[in-house]
This record gives sequence, C-alpha cells and structure tokens, in this order.
Amino acid sequence: MRANAASNGQRLAANAASRGSDWTAVTGVVINPGDDEAASDSRRLVLVLRLVLDRQAQLARGELFDGDAKRLGHFADMAGLTELVRRWLEQQRDAAL
Repeated sequence: MRANAASNGQRLAANAASRGSDWTAVTGVVINPGDDEAASDSRRLVLVLRLVLDRQAQLARGELFDGDAKRLGHFADMAGLTELVRRWLEQQRDAAL
C-alpha cells in the first residue's frame, strides 16, 4: 500500500507542478484497514483534498482528487466541497448498480 500511496503522491506533485501550482504536494496516504471481515462486501476508495487557507485559516479555495490523482473539481467554499463529494458519491453508487 505504501508504494501505491507514494506513487499517487508523485502523480499529484507532477500534476501540481505542471499547472504551476504553489500548493504542497501530498506525499503519502494513511489508511486504517479497520475490520476486513465486516467490510468484505464494501469498497474502499481514496479522495484527496488540496486546500488553500487564508491567514485566518479560513478556506480560500480547494480541489478534490480521486486516488488516481484525477482532479474531480475545484471549490471556493464548504458548500462547493460538499456538492463535489455528493456528486462523486452518486457516481460511485450509479457505477455499482
């Protein structure tokens, strides 16, 4: 899992560098495996948030990426983040049907 996480981090860093972003790249992912038996009929997916906070630590903007470093969208407030996650979850549900 660590090699995959590092690979994802490298893809995010390359993606950010190609866009000229000043954001810090993700260098690793921590995953808690939990109870594998209870989760045997479930899927585990990764979402990555890249946030920019202002000097008062308020959200200025952000982007949402999937585990393959594909950008799912950007947002400027919590409502935008919530909407992106809602749409992504709906896509996951629809794909599972």
